Amino acid sequence: MTRPSVDEARDVFEARLLVECAMMDAAAKRITEEDIQELQEMAKQEREALRNREQRIAIKLSATFHARLAEISGNRTLAGFVGQLASRSSLILAVYGNAGHLGCESHDHDNLIDFLAAGDGAKASDFMERHLKSIEASLSIFEEPEETPDLWDIFAVDA
Repeated sequence: MTRPSVDEARDVFEARLLVECAMMDAAAKRITEEDIQELQEMAKQEREALRNREQRIAIKLSATFHARLAEISGNRTLAGFVGQLASRSSLILAVYGNAGHLGCESHDHDNLIDFLAAGDGAKASDFMERHLKSIEASLSIFEEPEETPDLWDIFAVDA
């Protein structure tokens, strides 16, 4: 995989906002008690990884959590797309993120699970939007300045 550009990083989060927020209503209608327990365990493992400063593991667990949520919605095509976006987001977090921080609160996934368990797709969607925007806002996404030499300095003749 190549290093994601600033534009790609922004595009990935924009796509995630559009797709994942839209899937929350279906996920809230389809979620089972087993799904809830599985998601709670995933969120617990992610918190433990963060607590142990295992950033790489926490990023991977977060991507897996989001992919699983998409699967619960029942749309296999979109779930596959979210899996790809979450995977790409992992690389974006690794490149542009801050050590020891995933850009979201450690309890965000628990709150999301609670909305889904209550069958409230609208609140889950609103929360997902805030969650993804918070992650994106935490990233240090900026253009690297181009290394263009100053030709005046190179070719100027001392007078």
